[in-house]
Amino acid sequence: MKKVLFTAAVLSFLSCIAGSTVRQEQYANQNVYTLENEKLIISVSPENGGRGIRFFLKDKKLELVPKNHFGFFGDHWSKHDWPSGLFHLPYQAKAIPGKGKASLKLWITVPAKGGGKGSSNRANSLKMPTEPEFQGLIVQKTITITDGSDIVRVDMEIKNPTDKPRAFGYYSQHHFAFGKEYRWDMPSTDGITGPTFRVTQARRSGPNWVNQPVAGWMAYTPLNEKNSLVFEMDYNYLDRLYSSGQTAEWRMESTMAAPGKSFKTTYYVYPLKGFEQICSANNGIVTGVRTYKKGTAGKGVVDLISRFRNYKDLTLDLKVLDLASKKIIVEKKFKINELSDRLTSFEINFNTSQEVIFRGILTGKDLKHVFEYNYLDEQSEFDRRFNYAQIGQGAAALAGGKEMAYSIKPPIKVKVVEKPDFSRIPKFQAKENKILVLFGMFTDHLKIYETFRHEPNTKISWSNAHPTGMTTFPAEYQDLFSYRTVFMCNVNFKSIQFLATEMLSDYVREGGTLVITGGFYTYGHGEFEGSAFTKFVPFEGMAPFDLKWCGKGKSMVVKKKSDDPLLAGVDFSSKPQIQWYHAVKLKKGAKVLAEADGKPVIVKYPYGKGTVIACTFAPFGEPERAFWYSDTWKAFMKNCSKNTK
Repeated sequence: MKKVLFTAAVLSFLSCIAGSTVRQEQYANQNVYTLENEKLIISVSPENGGRGIRFFLKDKKLELVPKNHFGFFGDHWSKHDWPSGLFHLPYQAKAIPGKGKASLKLWITVPAKGGGKGSSNRANSLKMPTEPEFQGLIVQKTITITDGSDIVRVDMEIKNPTDKPRAFGYYSQHHFAFGKEYRWDMPSTDGITGPTFRVTQARRSGPNWVNQPVAGWMAYTPLNEKNSLVFEMDYNYLDRLYSSGQTAEWRMESTMAAPGKSFKTTYYVYPLKGFEQICSANNGIVTGVRTYKKGTAGKGVVDLISRFRNYKDLTLDLKVLDLASKKIIVEKKFKINELSDRLTSFEINFNTSQEVIFRGILTGKDLKHVFEYNYLDEQSEFDRRFNYAQIGQGAAALAGGKEMAYSIKPPIKVKVVEKPDFSRIPKFQAKENKILVLFGMFTDHLKIYETFRHEPNTKISWSNAHPTGMTTFPAEYQDLFSYRTVFMCNVNFKSIQFLATEMLSDYVREGGTLVITGGFYTYGHGEFEGSAFTKFVPFEGMAPFDLKWCGKGKSMVVKKKSDDPLLAGVDFSSKPQIQWYHAVKLKKGAKVLAEADGKPVIVKYPYGKGTVIACTFAPFGEPERAFWYSDTWKAFMKNCSKNTK
């Protein structure tokens, strides 16, 4: 096995640490790099996936990584269930001392074996072939501590030094233990949730997965100890949260890196004291809500702290709202002269027998921090967290379903795309008619390959839009602009994701032709809200359940509605039929080219210099003369492929 190359000399090690240092030493019979300051000791084993096998809190005299625990900073691929091969690979390492801080950089060039799907057995894992999309990528993490602080920063970077674009998703894992009884707080659409364990019940309860996070954090708190451990990650790329009870794990969305480019993300790990439970954590600002109620008289206490920096002259606007009506029961504002690393608490009293929402808005110069917490009464609160399987979702179930269940809408994710000067990029080459197909379920019914396979000078590229992201997509604009037509077939936002959606928007705006077809995973079912898709698609007000069925044994005949170059030579005389369609509302400027029973089937929409062609039919069902198998459809697709000039 390849040995880890130690590239840094041992820095001075004092019996009483002052400031942040990094050194090489032996720990638990392993060669490690140790980061240490006044608050922390962290030992990292490069040989074992660059994992932190020691995480010691000095002021609590507490070791967070007991024997047989994997430790912190475990790397995986989102594509695979635990573990990925990265978990076992030997990383290279370099100590980076600095003024007021110390860092350790670890990296691995993903090899042909042991770097993709892995095994819990290290020897077996290192022998497993690595999938081609991961081979040659460089996974790099830099762990940093600063003087006098117990906050750990980890900068992750996935580099693509190859000559082809690569798609991948990063997955982080941390395995630790302290406290015999504990609760996890994780932000979900159902409120703060997560697994819990009580010795008196001798069992764990609560959900392990949060499949729809509404913020980028998760926190572990031993019961009756008020000592927490918080993990903050980038919500804008976050896919899911998970805990087995003694792990903090999160999976990032699939993203892409063009040749020579990389994906970067940062996460933080830090301890916390004084909180019974946590309801938000963002950029080191942490809030918790403690609730008390007797009869209709209730009291809420908001605990607030800022771990990363101090803020001055803030306002906390705290409201208690009735869950069902959303009416304000009571509101109170607090002036905060300074918010620091010292816990501050604020009280608000209310009087109601109904389920309530605590909502806080913390504002100041360049700061707006919003948090929410749902509450009914003490018994319901206990049952909700410790008898989850019995109660189900929300306290509304406890109240006999009389009230609506509490829910939070996921915030829109914001990502930044570096855009070139489009005027300098060659577009839509004439020498070859290139077509890109983003294919989802039932794409084969559209007969795209059969339609174009004998067309002269035509080439089709395929990108599989599976649930965790597309396998391939042109990561550079010049590659995308080489295609004269893009077909987007039954693809949702979780498959195509932010970057590709934004690039498609630019592609059409600059003159390209995009053809969108219907199905179970697009339009209102596609979760595109807040993305560029809603800008270039010719429909507005898209919502779930827009896919309709004509009924058993019923079909609708597709007919020409308008004259248009896209319908030149397209013959509808065979009376092709559909059985499933999306009920849509047209935007101003949308032109209906074909319809069925007065419902739009093919819609043309100008967007910038280009064209979006949206088809509302879904290619399934069993009509006698299926539109998608007809010569009418094939002729129309050929016209679409020639639309871009």
